[in-house]
Amino acid sequence: MVVGLTTTVPAGSFIDENGTALTVLPTLTSNSYATVYVNGVVQPTSAYILSPTDLALDDDVTVGAPVTLEIVTHTATSTSTPTSTLAVTTVIST
Repeated sequence: MVVGLTTTVPAGSFIDENGTALTVLPTLTSNSYATVYVNGVVQPTSAYILSPTDLALDDDVTVGAPVTLEIVTHTATSTSTPTSTLAVTTVIST
């Protein structure tokens, strides 16, 4: 839908990496970020608003132009194994 200088792309217009149509857009967390491309050109974060229901672009997008929404989420895991191999030799000479 193009209204004035804003283009709204509903969540159902996007597909995930498996080709399944979305019903809602993912919510960004502190471990994730979004990148929006229009015609393959990265859009600044100030040019769009992402909500669970749609992507609102602060521009007039040509009908048929590809709009790509990339969401990256980082997951960190840590494993530690305690070891007790510390040996200290103290020599006191007088």
